[in-house]
Amino acid sequence: MSKWADYYISAVRCSIGSKHVGLLKVHQDTGGSIGPSELLLRNELIPAIETGTTFVTIINTDENWFKESDVYIVEIDGLKFIRTDTQKIASDNINLPKF
Repeated sequence: MSKWADYYISAVRCSIGSKHVGLLKVHQDTGGSIGPSELLLRNELIPAIETGTTFVTIINTDENWFKESDVYIVEIDGLKFIRTDTQKIASDNINLPKF
């Protein structure tokens, strides 16, 4: 398996009625496989991306992992949003299973 990113995001947790992802399940690329899941807070993800750590979303289908989308930070009026596109929309956009 070739490396897709430094970390993979497989699931998210959002607060009810919130435009923000609060917690993410992430897996480190171990150089040939996907590592076990760890929990990462939203406020840890944003600075990691801003300092060059790469993240992509992944989906598990039939016991196989598939790459979905690169993850970006978009800033609007001083607020930062986590998105899988670069559209200037004031909400997080990560379409993954919830936990």
